[in-house]
Amino acid sequence: MPRRFKRATPRGRHFIAEWRQYKGLTQTELAAKVGLSKSQISKIESHQEIYTQDTLEEIAVALGERPSCLIEHPPGGSEDGSEDIAHRFRQIPPGPRRRQAIRLLETFIDDLE
Repeated sequence: MPRRFKRATPRGRHFIAEWRQYKGLTQTELAAKVGLSKSQISKIESHQEIYTQDTLEEIAVALGERPSCLIEHPPGGSEDGSEDIAHRFRQIPPGPRRRQAIRLLETFIDDLE
């Protein structure tokens, strides 16, 4: 993937380590998925190395999440729990169980109207 951003700029708090652990990956496994070394992942997670936007996007893809999730909140960390519910919904494979979940959600939405 060609680099779009040339320089890394200082970043604030992120939740990369928490998301990696939540997804059940080791630093070595995540590093292999994004083409970095385990040492680089460790340094990024401990704020010793600044990541680029490209790196953040590559990590997000490897974790199956949006880049914004990695910097906005820890897994299941939205105030009302909606992010955790959305994550769990995305894990339901297409088919009868997903359709059942959609129908259940539609019932609750209809009750609100």
